[in-house]
Amino acid sequence: RRTSLMELWDIAEETAAEHGKTMHREDWGIVMGMHLADTKKQAFEDIREGSARVVTEYFGRTLGNPVPDVPRNQIVDFMVDHNQWIVGPPRFAAPTGCSPTSARARPAARSSTAFPPRPRPSMSGSATPGSDA
Repeated sequence: RRTSLMELWDIAEETAAEHGKTMHREDWGIVMGMHLADTKKQAFEDIREGSARVVTEYFGRTLGNPVPDVPRNQIVDFMVDHNQWIVGPPRFAAPTGCSPTSARARPAARSSTAFPPRPRPSMSGSATPGSDA
């Protein structure tokens, strides 16, 4: 099953409305698989077998999601080629438009600001990530 971000947002808004809540885009973030190493080659080697196992055993067998129709040793390549994961040196994780100098000075994956704290759920009837709403 494929679901776009737009469809997921629609589901969230509809579900929140059914419970008298309101979704706010500024409270959402996107999660993406990422593995960084000094070189692209090293990053791929680091996760080639483990990532194939996670995709086939957990996402495929346990959750029932489709598994890429490629040989097991090519799953990491498939996921990167289809923009599902970021694998490579830290510059691969730098925000678009970020210069190589600033990316080295503050790598996205290691920055303390890369994952700001989530807002606490308010009592105003709005739904935020992690709340029971």
